[in-house]
Amino acid sequence: DFKKTNHVPYQVSAISGGAFLATKHFLEEVDYFGRGMEGWGDENLEISLKTWMCGEELLYVPCSQVIHHNARRRPKNIADRKKAPHVHHNAAILVKSYFPGHFFHEYSVYAGIHNDLEKYDFTLYDDIVRVNREVMLKNNCT
Repeated sequence: DFKKTNHVPYQVSAISGGAFLATKHFLEEVDYFGRGMEGWGDENLEISLKTWMCGEELLYVPCSQVIHHNARRRPKNIADRKKAPHVHHNAAILVKSYFPGHFFHEYSVYAGIHNDLEKYDFTLYDDIVRVNREVMLKNNCT
């Protein structure tokens, strides 16, 4: 009982990908999270954006306890040289799926890869981006 402990949940902007709770219905509605992402990184931002865009809220519950079993190995490496390293791979999916087109250029400058864009084929993400956008439209998420 939150009132007895003074640990009242409050809204936050983003959550940790390794420690969150959502209903199965919500996750099915937004097509889960991390579609096309490799290893880990930015899937927490993706589910946070989907939550906001679908009119839901993210809550932090003080004094909650979570057990997180860490993987013993690093995220898998991407063998295809045309794909960006997994950090940029995941960020590209996130930015291309949920932000207007010009934001990808802004991201590439921020990430320091704007001079190396010709090394990677970011059109490889077009199918993932299309599905992500279709799911959001289907659920009237803005």
